[in-house]
Amino acid sequence: MKLLVSDMGGILYSFDSAQDPMRHEEKFDEAMKELGLTDAPLKDQLEGEWRAVNSGLLKVYPPREGVENLLRNLQEWKLVIVSTSRVKTSDWILKKIGVKIDPFRIFDMSDYGGKKDPGAWQKVFEQLPGVEAIVEDGRENLRAAGEAARDLGFAPTLYSQMPKLVK
Repeated sequence: MKLLVSDMGGILYSFDSAQDPMRHEEKFDEAMKELGLTDAPLKDQLEGEWRAVNSGLLKVYPPREGVENLLRNLQEWKLVIVSTSRVKTSDWILKKIGVKIDPFRIFDMSDYGGKKDPGAWQKVFEQLPGVEAIVEDGRENLRAAGEAARDLGFAPTLYSQMPKLVK
């Protein structure tokens, strides 16, 4: 089966009901402030994100079309999640938005570096048998992911939103 590598925030959910990327970040920052984690290291903030989504402090809003496309794609594709969230947070959000199929793998990008760094993506992709498609809403992140995949000999198609890959 082919591997579909996807980000989550901005692709499969937002903390903002209107799916506004700026408001998504603002909601995250507001939650970190409320938890006293504004200036905390990233790993502490990601643990705070876990607590915030579980307590309802951060609400998760899935884009209907993105989730529908993903569910359709999972008929023929295996899902790999690469998100800057704890693995347990990504797993919880997937189930919350109605994705009941366990992903092939879930990666917390903060374990490897930043998403703008092709080297960080390469560390993730080296653990996969192939990468046929990448979905990432950050332009620079998508460029870095594509570069890393190509450097490893993969030839993925790049998308900035969840495509419909299965008819």
